[in-house]
Amino acid sequence: MERYNRWLSSPHGKQTYSLFKKFANILKMKGKQKSSAQFIVNRLRWEYEIEDRYMGFKISNDHAPMLARQLMLDDPRYENFFDMRETPKNIKGTM
Repeated sequence: MERYNRWLSSPHGKQTYSLFKKFANILKMKGKQKSSAQFIVNRLRWEYEIEDRYMGFKISNDHAPMLARQLMLDDPRYENFFDMRETPKNIKGTM
């Protein structure tokens, strides 16, 4: 969790979270009721690969569920948007 929080507060993490929110919002606007965090992360990877402004950006698979949880905390409209597995006890309530 500490590693994720450090990353999220970095310029790269902030940009990634902003794009994650943007792509989740696009899906919702298109009428999608559900999505997976991994689906959005793969879109992020596509953007990072083809856009020069993201050169060197990478995203860990470990961050996908954390980004979804962060978005659900920040915006209640996403509460049931992502299919979630149970959170390990060592990170519950620390976001």
